[in-house]
Amino acid sequence: MKAPELTFVIPTYRLRDVAETVDAYDEHFWRNGHDVRIVVFDDGTAANREKYYALLEQNPTYNPVFYVGPAEKEQFLAYVSARLRDKKLGALTKSLFRPSYGGNRNFTLMYTLGELMVSSDDDMRPHALMAGHYESLGENEVAHGRLMRRSEGGYAVKSTISFDYEGVVDAEDCTTILDRIRALHSRVLAAGRNTSDRGRSDTLRTFGVNLERAFYGFEPDFFQQNVARLVDDVVTEIKASLELWPTLVEICFFEKSRRGLPQTLVANARLR
Repeated sequence: MKAPELTFVIPTYRLRDVAETVDAYDEHFWRNGHDVRIVVFDDGTAANREKYYALLEQNPTYNPVFYVGPAEKEQFLAYVSARLRDKKLGALTKSLFRPSYGGNRNFTLMYTLGELMVSSDDDMRPHALMAGHYESLGENEVAHGRLMRRSEGGYAVKSTISFDYEGVVDAEDCTTILDRIRALHSRVLAAGRNTSDRGRSDTLRTFGVNLERAFYGFEPDFFQQNVARLVDDVVTEIKASLELWPTLVEICFFEKSRRGLPQTLVANARLR
């Protein structure tokens, strides 16, 4: 049986800094004898892509480096949306892959379907502290993990995703929230009255006003009505996303196996 391919992904919104991360991990993989495909998932703007993409092309690497940025993501979303049977799901699909921490990582999942994927933030480096006590290591071992018995509860099991919360927001929930916010509001106003710093006093007073507005004047019924509506909208979107996800996986896996998903091979020099 063929072993799954390994892809190393770097989700980022700081394209200016990611070239250093690529160089560090690329050299690390080469020194340890690994051939790894490196993919940068850029959550930045098209303007930043034009400004900093050249940094990826400047430094030579041992491993191939691919780039998935604003243009590639637009192509991906256009293809997926066109394959959906219900075109109304296009908006939900775009929400799942919108520029955000989670949206960018959803791209990494789709692009590595059927593979092994290792992910690193753009500010991480391949450094680690390892304990290699000779008395516990076997021949040709430099380190190993701890073995866990099933009875110790430390082994991994395959999990399934479920979401049973119905989004109920009752009066007790709202009272608990408002009591805490009222106490915070009182402390803010008191601190504003007691400070001799005019600037700090104005800032605290403004914060107090904004806090009251954000929580609907601390009026319990109005607060509960609006919070319940917001929670219901979010819960509905989460449940719809869970129902849509298997369809997205099927669409992306088929296209990935057939022609590949939109990505750009970085035109940098190769060291081997």
